[in-house]
Amino acid sequence: MSPGQIGVGHPHIDARVLDMAKIIAERIDRDPALLDVGRKNLERWRRPDGTANRARDEWEGILARPWPEIRALLLEESDEGQRRRSSHPFAGILTETERIEIMHRHPPPWPHTPWDPSAIDPVLMEKILRPTDP
Repeated sequence: MSPGQIGVGHPHIDARVLDMAKIIAERIDRDPALLDVGRKNLERWRRPDGTANRARDEWEGILARPWPEIRALLLEESDEGQRRRSSHPFAGILTETERIEIMHRHPPPWPHTPWDPSAIDPVLMEKILRPTDP
């Protein structure tokens, strides 16, 4: 990052995550069982000693609510909504292709080299995309 980019912020990332959240919400609208993806992710995020971090605890409380309330909190267009979306537990609902398409729709405001998933070790990519339970 060059000195002129300091303080630019990450509006492109916020836009990406909001777009992803909108698609996730539409999918859960059609199939409420997908809420279990979030619950399973939260369980996986629990530390070995049984403790959790603040974001995990917050989302556990949110997922105990009815879907319309969860949906509203996931899509809330405010600083709080943006903060919540930055740690949402719905990884795995979108395909990698969908995620990449959304990322390309919201590039950073500075020059960048497009991400090439083939440049990543396939074994590492598999671990990232399909983590196993401990």
